Amino acid sequence: MYQLQLRNLFKERRWNRIFDFRKRVGFLAVSFFTAASLAQSHKGISFQGVIKLPNGEYPTRAGLTVDALVLSPNGCILREEQFTNVNISNGYINLAIGTGVAGGYDPGLSFKQVMDNSTVISSGPSQPAGLTCLLADGSVNGAVTSYNPASGNGARKFRLSVTIDSVPIVADFNMRSVAYAINAESLNGRTENSFVNVSANITQTAVETWFASTVMGQLIANTYNAPTATTIVGTVAANKVTGLATVATSGSYNDLSNKPTIPSIPSQTGNGGKYLTTDGSALSWATVAGGGSGTITEVVAGTGLSGGGTTGSVTVNLSNVGTAGTFTKVTTDAQGRVTSGTTLSASDIPALDVAKITSGTFTDSFLAGLSVDKLLNGAGKYLNYKPNNIACSDSEVLKYDSTLNAGSGGWKCATDNSAGAPSDASYAAKGIVQFNTNATTSGMVVSSGVASVNMGTGASQIVQLNSSAELPPVSAVNLTNLNATQLASGQVPYARLPVGTAVNTVAAGDDSRFSNSRTPTGSAGGDLSGTYPNPTVAKVQNIAVSSTAPLTDQVYKFDGTSLVPVYFGIDDLRTSVGASQFATSCTASQTLTWSAVTDAFTCSNIAGLNASVITGGTIDSARLPASATYWSAATGGIEYSGGNVGLGVASPSAKLDVDGQIRAKTNDLNGATTVDWHNGNIQYTGGSNGCASFTLNNMLDGASYTLAVNGTSGSCTFTAYSGNGTGALTVNYAGGTAPDAITAKTVFTFMRTGSDVFVTWVSF
Repeated sequence: MYQLQLRNLFKERRWNRIFDFRKRVGFLAVSFFTAASLAQSHKGISFQGVIKLPNGEYPTRAGLTVDALVLSPNGCILREEQFTNVNISNGYINLAIGTGVAGGYDPGLSFKQVMDNSTVISSGPSQPAGLTCLLADGSVNGAVTSYNPASGNGARKFRLSVTIDSVPIVADFNMRSVAYAINAESLNGRTENSFVNVSANITQTAVETWFASTVMGQLIANTYNAPTATTIVGTVAANKVTGLATVATSGSYNDLSNKPTIPSIPSQTGNGGKYLTTDGSALSWATVAGGGSGTITEVVAGTGLSGGGTTGSVTVNLSNVGTAGTFTKVTTDAQGRVTSGTTLSASDIPALDVAKITSGTFTDSFLAGLSVDKLLNGAGKYLNYKPNNIACSDSEVLKYDSTLNAGSGGWKCATDNSAGAPSDASYAAKGIVQFNTNATTSGMVVSSGVASVNMGTGASQIVQLNSSAELPPVSAVNLTNLNATQLASGQVPYARLPVGTAVNTVAAGDDSRFSNSRTPTGSAGGDLSGTYPNPTVAKVQNIAVSSTAPLTDQVYKFDGTSLVPVYFGIDDLRTSVGASQFATSCTASQTLTWSAVTDAFTCSNIAGLNASVITGGTIDSARLPASATYWSAATGGIEYSGGNVGLGVASPSAKLDVDGQIRAKTNDLNGATTVDWHNGNIQYTGGSNGCASFTLNNMLDGASYTLAVNGTSGSCTFTAYSGNGTGALTVNYAGGTAPDAITAKTVFTFMRTGSDVFVTWVSF
């Protein structure tokens, strides 16, 4: 955890606070004070601090980046800025809050607005829709967008974020005194109502003029002669008597000493739109003239201009922008000046309705994609096409000529060759034959004035016999209404076959009936009996199968006549020649031995058994020789004699006879209150942990245990179990009651006998 200690360096107020963060980094002494205490070196608030690392180092680092936030008490960001290239020298860091680069959620407020406790802060130039406010975990709180100082604490928080040696540090500091220093609630105990407030009439100039007047000077010098008249005529307003600090409440105006002369103001009736002027002795109304003269005291260059001045001849310049020239597309600035120019591109021209085009002629390149279907039909509309710009004569037709346009072809005017052809029944007598050139219906084609038969094997063509008076090969798909009985050779296409699943149809190669299972019917034969689809196995290789149902673990065995169910035994194993494979007359101390010669197991005596092959189990003591003992006798070693074990004792006289120290394992509970005696008979609380309510698990009958409490406080009580939280035991305290609260280190001793646990203790 980071641990930061804050200490205000002002003599008037001091405090110490500890802030914990994710790692312990040391102590940071900080202070805030306004720019006035820094000889007006900057606008804002100075933050100064000292950082001390855990190893005692006051670090010196250069080029750090520091992020800073000024937050309201409800977490709203009032200022967000970043400082770069920050240097720390011997732990000392100094920032001028308000001089960093604003960014992030900064609302763009001045520091006076940031610290103003007299009004609600709800937005800023950079955050017009509302402030950005944060939750305790640093995420944005969308439910809050403003801060009202009147709702509670008027303090501000300063949040500093910096990374030192790849370790991030984030700390919050209270800026309450700084906020009130900028926006004080009182001055030396006096509230704002104790001072004169500036207004439109009460200004610094007005007050100085007032104190400089003759009457005020006489009042201050106590030489002013008050009026003596007892009656005042009319009412004189204070702002009509220039230079007077007060007006007598009695007497006549003429009785006032040092009274100013009040000129008579002419009537305002009928003088609207005029101005009041004087000739030095009397006031009068005058009409504003169309022109005038005077002295220009200053010429100020406006936006986009330079120059100007307050004395002498001044010049206002318009800076050069862009490049001189003629352009079809220009860009202007806010003052309407052309800053750049270029040529229009196709993307600059918006989509135009054709009705907007009222003049000019399209070139051929723009009409290249125009098709005949785009020509409009209508009454009075005729095609007026002139090939080669020459109009066709009457009765001429358009005829295509492939030699035109340098071989590219084109249309020209030509004589209608069909003109005058006979169309009545007498055309044969005239020796003229007219062909129907529709090959589909007549089978005739005319090309270049030559008529011919449309022969071939395609659609609407006439089939011609070959030299052997045979028809040429014709695709069967083109043959219709053909009688299959006339086919003597070849193959009929699949499309001509009656494919289906009904009677008198053929099945296709992918018919599901070829791949799906088919249920047979009728009587079964061979080794099967009964009928399909559920026959019964009556034989195997023509050997009858017994009708007796087999039991669990039985197998079928051939008895010479049929297959019968039997249990398979070791006697049923046979050699390759049919002899019994296992001997059945072995005696004690014999084993079965396999012979490769006879392919059978025979009985043989066990002899020469090597103990190295025994890898498991337990050897009975009767199988051990007399020379074998549990332990070999040795001075200082382990000795077993008559059921007693001696450690370092040659002739033990008890179940366990030890010559020397006995060391038991200890266990540190490390603050835990559950004691598991499986971890050792001696355990302790560790550190400064004192007494508590302890649970004692796994206490063995007849065993003794020790618990040392290292701490010096608390009361100890115990709950005991024979198992791990099971098998409750009765705890008996020395003297009949549990010990009082301890004030010194204490050792508790436990002894279990049956279901009782006896507890004694001693303090040190």
